[in-house]
Amino acid sequence: MFRAVGILWAQHALVPFPEVSTSERDKLVELNATIADCVSTYLRNNGTVGSGHRDTLHSCLRKLNTHLIHHFPSPFHDAFVYHHRLLKVTELLVNDAFPVRHREPG
Repeated sequence: MFRAVGILWAQHALVPFPEVSTSERDKLVELNATIADCVSTYLRNNGTVGSGHRDTLHSCLRKLNTHLIHHFPSPFHDAFVYHHRLLKVTELLVNDAFPVRHREPG
């Protein structure tokens, strides 16, 4: 998954921040910057992030999901695509960096 995160992030980084509603802009810029910091750390550290990133990334996932659900359909098509890609990057990173450990039966 590390490679997939790197490829998707490289594609995402080439796209300028899209036009969004004025009321949402500051929140979305902050969310994007927070995720960018986590992804940069993950890529720089070959697929690991600090334990403090777990809560941050889970919070970002909730916020992105909420934004996408409440703003679909959107008059800002580019923003929807941009944030959907950001959601995908974040999901891949979380699943790779913090895999769910299944307990063996008794």
